[in-house]
Amino acid sequence: MTEEEAAAVQAANEELIKNYRLTFRAPWGQQVLLDLMAYCYFRVPLPSVDRDVAEGKRQAFLYIMNYLALTPEQLQRLFAGQPIPTGDSE
Repeated sequence: MTEEEAAAVQAANEELIKNYRLTFRAPWGQQVLLDLMAYCYFRVPLPSVDRDVAEGKRQAFLYIMNYLALTPEQLQRLFAGQPIPTGDSE
């Protein structure tokens, strides 16, 4: 991969991260995250049936959370159903 190609990939990744954060840090996006938490078994044990499907849902949720890069305090607020303060423009 050339330097130009690497720079283009990096720019695309940064844009994608920005878009995830704009989407899921907005008030309506936070409501969606709370719903996904329940649907994707984020804070509860996996069910005994269809464990592979449930684990796939959990992995998809973790993929989203990775892009958001929330602080522990933001995660605690989200778990409590409270809005996440978004003092940054990301």
